[in-house]
Amino acid sequence: MALPPDLAKTLTWVAEGVGLVACPPEHPGASSLLLDEGSEVVLVDAGLPAPLRRKLAPHVDVCLLTHCHVAHSHGARDFREVWAPKAEARAMLGAEDYLQTYEVSRRDRDVVASAIRKAGYEPAHVQKELRGDGIVKLDKHEWHLLPAPGHSPGMIALLDPERHILFAADVGADDKAWYGYPTSDPTELERTASTLADVPVAILVSSHAEPRKRGIKPLFRGMAESIRERDRRILASLETPRSLDELAEMGHCMGKPTTPLARYHERVMVEKHLARLLEKDFAMARQDGRFQRVA
Repeated sequence: MALPPDLAKTLTWVAEGVGLVACPPEHPGASSLLLDEGSEVVLVDAGLPAPLRRKLAPHVDVCLLTHCHVAHSHGARDFREVWAPKAEARAMLGAEDYLQTYEVSRRDRDVVASAIRKAGYEPAHVQKELRGDGIVKLDKHEWHLLPAPGHSPGMIALLDPERHILFAADVGADDKAWYGYPTSDPTELERTASTLADVPVAILVSSHAEPRKRGIKPLFRGMAESIRERDRRILASLETPRSLDELAEMGHCMGKPTTPLARYHERVMVEKHLARLLEKDFAMARQDGRFQRVA
């Protein structure tokens, strides 16, 4: 069902039938992509405020989630049909399933559970589980589902190969890579960013930034480089032996944490860099629980 004109005017249209539904800065969610080709409407991601979701819901045939992190999925239950990546669909069953899907440890569950409640998380039934390399065919155009793991295990990006429009959710906002759950993987995200840099893209749409037509390849390449730069910064810090918590407080990945949730995500990200450094024998774990650089 096509959007009524008054609602269509509230969107930023980047191409015929391709709109960005902006998320207000004060709302802890994410902007959505809306595909409207007349006979059916697809909303990509559901992190919008409740009043906006309720306006859209009667006109949306399918809500397709790029991944199930709470900022992108918390309002999915408002829509009649929900599709989600197979690797993450379980996260939509309930809060406990969310925590288990992203492998949040018991010591951190209260912090993360409180955060997803505040973000408005609600369970939703997923009617279709998606894999990368699929295709969503609409009346006039088709969108290819590209595997984009790393930020989350099953994340997908959507590409219109004819008009070269890419929706990359959290990967395309800026060059600041995020991988703050145990199931996130900076090595996979580095590979994803490098792969997307080689995709011909005329318009990049993402969840936390305005659509862009320039600087797209440098942005993705910069994201891959930012992950490697964090390796170097953390390794330099290990000239003096430090514990994981001490490294996390230094804020090498996302800045010095100021909240329990930020502290959790920073610690997870630093731990992943330590694993990369240990694997390459650039650093070593000491018996006292600290880490140090290998000379």
